[in-house]
Amino acid sequence: MPKTKSWRSRIVEHAAVDPATLLANPKNWRTHPAAQAAAVGDALTQVGWVTSVVVNKRTGHILDGHLRVKSAVDRGEPTVPVVYVELSEEEEEIVLLSLDPLAAMAVTDQERLSELLAGVTAQGEALAAVLQSMEPAPVAVIKPHRCPAVALLSEDPAQRYD
Repeated sequence: MPKTKSWRSRIVEHAAVDPATLLANPKNWRTHPAAQAAAVGDALTQVGWVTSVVVNKRTGHILDGHLRVKSAVDRGEPTVPVVYVELSEEEEEIVLLSLDPLAAMAVTDQERLSELLAGVTAQGEALAAVLQSMEPAPVAVIKPHRCPAVALLSEDPAQRYD
């Protein structure tokens, strides 16, 4: 098998940054409803930061984490974790377009999801609602029964109700 070139790391820096100084990407095509903002706030309150905001060092634009930054500004958080990447404007657009859709392509293993959900307690109402909505819906079981309308149409007298 021929040796392929390794993927290059575009990460150039990690920092704790005042969220009010970060620039929303003017090409960001994602919006965040109030329920999502509340759930993100609940998750940050319960667990804290587990992933950094991604910012392009060349343009100063946020690539990932717009809602987390807005939540931090609204709450008055002094800093947020940032990972800086070095990308051209075209590469920035590719990342902006693809991060969320690529993650959304993952499929759910219902059994593992149910096990994971069973062991978790959310402390905030909005986060609890999101987790509850992830539970698989119960499957309705329709029991066969005799239907008079069908029986009346039957040619067989033994199948009729009249």
